[in-house]
Amino acid sequence: MKPTELVYLAAKATGDQIVNGKPVKYEHPVGIMPTKDDKCYLCEKEIVEGYPRKTVIKPTFTDTPYARAPRSQTVCKECTFCLGNKALRMYSILATPDKLRHPIRGEWRDTLLNPPEPPFVLVLAMSGQKWLHFKGRVNYKQDNYWILLEEVIIQVNIAKLTELLGIIEQLYATFTKDEIRTGNYNVARIKTFGTDRWEELENKIEKERGSRLFDLAVMVAKKEEVEKE
Repeated sequence: MKPTELVYLAAKATGDQIVNGKPVKYEHPVGIMPTKDDKCYLCEKEIVEGYPRKTVIKPTFTDTPYARAPRSQTVCKECTFCLGNKALRMYSILATPDKLRHPIRGEWRDTLLNPPEPPFVLVLAMSGQKWLHFKGRVNYKQDNYWILLEEVIIQVNIAKLTELLGIIEQLYATFTKDEIRTGNYNVARIKTFGTDRWEELENKIEKERGSRLFDLAVMVAKKEEVEKE
C-alpha cells in the first residue's frame, strides 16, 4: 500500500473534522478518466484510470524528483486527492484504514509512544509549507516504525524512545533543550542539579547524542507538571 492510498482511505472513513479549533473539509476529485499509463506518476501505483498530470501537478510543484514513474502522464485518484487538500500539507498526518488524525505538536509525544495498530502512516509537519504524505512510509509494525519529520525519515523504536525520554525529561527539569541536545551544559545549573546525578544521566545519553531518534526525543520531551498545594 502506498502512503497516499492509506491517507485517502483514512479521509474517506473519517470525513470532515475540526483541527486545533479550525474546520477541515476534504475535497474529493471528480471526473476520473481511463488512461493508457499503467502507473501513477507520483507514487508508481498500478492504475487503469486517473487524472492528467498537467492538471494535478502545478508549475509551482518542486517535488518532481520524488516522482516514482516520471514518464507517466497520469496521477492516481489517491495522489490527486492528497495534493488537492491544503490541510494535508498544513497539518501533521496520522492515517489508519479507518481514521485520519492531525496531531498537533502538544500531542506528538503521546502519539509517538502510543502509535495505532498497523498499518499506519505518521508524518509530522513543522513548517506546514511542504507536501509530505507521499514521502512517508506505511508501517506494519507497532513497536518499531518509521515517521517522517518534515522531510527527515526517522526510525522509532518505542523501547529506545521511552528510555531516552525518561533520561532527557529528568534533565529537562533543570537544563534547556539546547543544552541537552548539544551537551554544552551551564556549569551553575549542573551544580544545582547535582554533579553526580548529572554525570550518571549524561553518561547514559552521550553515545546517543546526534542520532535522529535522540533529537526527536529532545524535541518532544515535556517537563513534569508540579502539583500546587
